[in-house]
Amino acid sequence: MKYDAVIFDLFGTLVPGMPPSAYESSLRETASAAGVDPDEFISCWLDDEMAARRITGHYRSQADFIADVCRRLGHTPDDGAVGRAADIRAEFVRKWLTPRADAVGVLKRLKEKGLKLGLMSVCSADTPPLWPETPLAPLFDAALLSCEVGLNKPDPRFYALACEKLSVLPGRCLYVGDGAGDELTGALNAGMRAILICAPGEEEIVMAREDARNWRGPRIASLGEVPGLVK
Repeated sequence: MKYDAVIFDLFGTLVPGMPPSAYESSLRETASAAGVDPDEFISCWLDDEMAARRITGHYRSQADFIADVCRRLGHTPDDGAVGRAADIRAEFVRKWLTPRADAVGVLKRLKEKGLKLGLMSVCSADTPPLWPETPLAPLFDAALLSCEVGLNKPDPRFYALACEKLSVLPGRCLYVGDGAGDELTGALNAGMRAILICAPGEEEIVMAREDARNWRGPRIASLGEVPGLVK
């Protein structure tokens, strides 16, 4: 199959997956800085409605979201504490955005093959300011961040928008992701071909997701396999 574009997920795909324990630890540190109970903070942070609002751009900044969580927990937000909490969260995301060892090289090889590169990431307001700092950003022809475009996976409009930005047809796109948010099924439903990435040491994280557990399509263990899949 000849492709015109490869679309990548970000977290767990271009950068390593985050163990749930590390993610929870970061939220506890954020909660403590904000001056609220960590367990209550995490429960509110992960609430389906709150998560949907956070990742589809209902908040201008992560500080705004943290302040709203505080209010919902019955606390009057302290601007200084909220700012410190937002800084802690931003530093966590900045470290998380360290690319896999082979990521930059793979993207450059795909560009050399004449392929367009797209990014579709489900993220909150702390990611857009940090994305341009990464060595990945300059290599993409289009980067769609959920909190900026107001769409979440597996919404077909998200995939359609990515194709529109790249000026390619869905059937000429290869989608690479770790299965979070039913993204692989979403890509298939959008008319793309999809591939699951499950890196060594991250199997427990990836296979905790229904989309990955039920996946019967192509699967790779490293980004280095992607160039060999496009002709």
